[in-house]
Amino acid sequence: MHAVRVDVIGKAGAALETRIASGAGKRQGLLGGLMTHYTGGCLCGAVRYTIDAEPIRQLLCSCVDCQKHTGTAFLSGLQVPSDAVSITGALSTFTMPGGQSGEPMHRRFCTKCGSPVLLEKDGTGRKLIMAGTLDDKSQFKPTISLFCEQAPSWVVMPTDTENLPRYYA
Repeated sequence: MHAVRVDVIGKAGAALETRIASGAGKRQGLLGGLMTHYTGGCLCGAVRYTIDAEPIRQLLCSCVDCQKHTGTAFLSGLQVPSDAVSITGALSTFTMPGGQSGEPMHRRFCTKCGSPVLLEKDGTGRKLIMAGTLDDKSQFKPTISLFCEQAPSWVVMPTDTENLPRYYA
């Protein structure tokens, strides 16, 4: 049996920042180049976020935990630096051991509509943002599929992603 913790993070929560910008597209980067700007939010609109960085990677994950978290065959997400994400609105957190390491995985979702918004693991400096919450879905272009061996038999793996049977092992 796994230990499970559920927290509610509200306006006073240190994990939430209070700035938000609207729109999607390109912004001027620190060195003068253009960088992609991402925006998104939950189903009811109570949670909104902006991302001011290029994704570290864009992925699909068919592990059993991600299937249960999303309620479908796989998770689609953008892995981004934590400090590049600004969030407004209240998120609840469901924490349980996850991944190959069994270390705590924090799955954060809207307190009003229940939409999964992001996942994070302590000490990584990264957040995994659910691609389905993006305002502009065309910005999501997965390059890797993980835990393909756990995918339901009816799932057709993309031919333009690196398809791994498990994690990066």
